[in-house]
Order: sequence, then structure tokens, then C-alpha cells
Amino acid sequence: MRIVRRVILNSLLILLAFAAFFVAGEAAIRLYRAYAARHEPGNRSKQASPLELDPKLGWRSCARYVGTWPERDAQGRERTVRYETGEYGFRTFGNPQTSKVKVLVIGDSCTQAVMFRTTRPSTPELVKPCP
Repeated sequence: MRIVRRVILNSLLILLAFAAFFVAGEAAIRLYRAYAARHEPGNRSKQASPLELDPKLGWRSCARYVGTWPERDAQGRERTVRYETGEYGFRTFGNPQTSKVKVLVIGDSCTQAVMFRTTRPSTPELVKPCP
């Protein structure tokens, strides 16, 4: 009986240590991101990420986010990515008032395409005429 109690106590201590480790890591990441957002020269919206926490969804795209950061393309060349969102957190590009075909793309973080420049997002490829 004494051995079982000791095993249970040791197991709980190990779980508590893991929980403390992950809580401390999460706190450190959030503090760093908050600090980095205020000191990043290309980030006019002063947010660390184009994403924000949401109590219902988990996360969502920030409204009126403007940021730039360096990124490497598939060939390894350095380029600058400018990422902008509008009033409701959707990517902004092009003229929404135009009579041209518009496509609403609904998806996940891959669809959000934070690695694509606002001036050339991936969605215009969808509206090109097929040969």
C-alpha cells in the first residue's frame, strides 16, 4: 500500500512538473511576442502576429493588421512580405468594387497565406481562365 501511494505521488509530481514547464513556456512566448511587436520596425499595428486569440474560435485574423517581415522564397532568395488585413480581418488586395470576377476562399491557416505578399496573394491564380 505504501509503494502504491508513493508511485501515485511521484506520478502526480511528474505531471505537475510537465504542466509547470508548459505554462512557463507559454508565458515566455507570449511575453516575447508582445515585446517584439512593439519593437518591430515594419509592424504598424503593434501586434506580434496577424492572429489573435478568440474565446469561441481559438484564434482569428486581426482586424486592420499591417506588418512586413523578411521571408525566403522557394529558390532561397530573400524577399519582404507585406501582410495587411481589413476591417474584419480578411486579407486586403485589389479593388472590391470592380466588376471583375471575385472569389471568396474559405479555409485554414494555409489559405490565410501569411507568407504571400499582399500585392500578390495566391487567390488570383484561381480566377485565371483555363486554357
